[in-house]
Amino acid sequence: MEKTSDFGYTWNGILNFDKIFRDTHKIMSTAVVEAIQEKDEWVGASSQNIPAQYMDYHFLQSGIINRDIWSGYEKTTLLSYMFRTQYEYMGKYLFNFAVRTDGSSRLAEGNKWRTFPSMSMAWVLTEEEFMKNQSLFTVLKLRGSYGEVGNQAISAYQTLTTLTQGAYSWAGNGIYTWQPSGIANKRLGWEVSKTWNTGLDFNILKNKLSGGIELYSTINEDLLMQRSIPQSTGFSNIWQNIGKTSNKGVEISLSSELISRKEFKWNISSMTSRNWNKIIDLADGKDNRGNRWFIGHPISVIWDHKKTGIWQIEEAEEAKKYKMEPGEIKLIDRDGDLAFTDNDRFILGQKEPKWITSLQNNLKYKNIDFSFNIVGQFGHLITASNYTQEWNADKMMIDAVDWWTPLNPTNDWPRAHTAQSHKFNGTLSIFNGDFIKMQNISLGYDLSSFFSKVDLKKLRIYFQASNPFYFYKSCPPDVNPEQPNTMYTIPSSYVMGINLNF
Repeated sequence: MEKTSDFGYTWNGILNFDKIFRDTHKIMSTAVVEAIQEKDEWVGASSQNIPAQYMDYHFLQSGIINRDIWSGYEKTTLLSYMFRTQYEYMGKYLFNFAVRTDGSSRLAEGNKWRTFPSMSMAWVLTEEEFMKNQSLFTVLKLRGSYGEVGNQAISAYQTLTTLTQGAYSWAGNGIYTWQPSGIANKRLGWEVSKTWNTGLDFNILKNKLSGGIELYSTINEDLLMQRSIPQSTGFSNIWQNIGKTSNKGVEISLSSELISRKEFKWNISSMTSRNWNKIIDLADGKDNRGNRWFIGHPISVIWDHKKTGIWQIEEAEEAKKYKMEPGEIKLIDRDGDLAFTDNDRFILGQKEPKWITSLQNNLKYKNIDFSFNIVGQFGHLITASNYTQEWNADKMMIDAVDWWTPLNPTNDWPRAHTAQSHKFNGTLSIFNGDFIKMQNISLGYDLSSFFSKVDLKKLRIYFQASNPFYFYKSCPPDVNPEQPNTMYTIPSSYVMGINLNF
């Protein structure tokens, strides 16, 4: 039995100023103060082998074994001040400046407070006199910004030496003890994210073609991470500000009214993004193999042995050197020591897509409307660990997999056997994650015109399909590229319905 109490409050104070001077200068300013406090309390007790079942939790003290009681308390506070001012001149030049100061109880003395500035500017070229006589651009705007954001998302009391209760047996007697529950970090401070952004927005020929191009670059510094420490300290890790990462990319969006007539309309929109991210620095300037973090490489990677094929019968003597047999997985011995260790692993690729794209189409002919959305992701690897878990003595997929045999010396799949798993079978569950998918399809018909004499504004029947099919995917048919570690595919749904508006 456990009882918990969660209490929190948020207090805001806001002051606004908005003024236009001489019809050309517009200033808007905002000052904000915000206080947030969260308090959690809990108490619980348990026991087993209560004499009578009907006693339930009302008589925990009568339990014969495993009596236990616990309780806890935690409180955190965050105090913030923010000031923002915006200036606009004749709708052509826009400037924004903001500064925010935050103080967090989660962080160490001397590092609780941090100030985060941000600024942005935009230039609407189509409002300039030299653009008045052109008819190509309806809107043309350049913009840029810089901003800093802080992160203090760690558990409470990581900067304090907290105690936990234990027990010690001496001369047959139990003695309660108190001992440190972790190592405090007296220097723990804010994690900071610094982002630069520049972009171009345009509208050509009154919505015939509109869109934007955006470039961004984010540097994350003083990352709040748990660093592994020697077991001789009595603990396994400690929270520290370590590491630095980079995240850069470009996003392009386009939309167009291809056809805009009374009885037929067709508009299309698309979005494409390309992202580059990497780790710039880690603790002591060293890679962290345990978390698969490597300096100079993407943040989330697949680090594993590299499969080169299957050991064949004529390679039996060579396979023996590695304690392997024909029909088993053949790997690259990177250091040539005739053993497969972590030193033989490779960074095979990244888990996050390099490219993400989508295409949306909306068509309407008289009373018929039709729309669909296609999405795609490219440039990444996936690990489908459940794909090989089916390979055991009870669920051997003999017909589904092109297993190696002496008469079928394939280099793709190892031999089938009754062991619970193949050696290094993880190399068999790494696939290219590229895919193109039909995400949504919608078809509708508006019947409102047939009920013009009735007080009915809209009557539409429709059919909608979600996740109906993939146009293409690089992984095996029975692997889900979006959720590769599940045993199930993303469900497809088909809905028919009616929209009524009186």
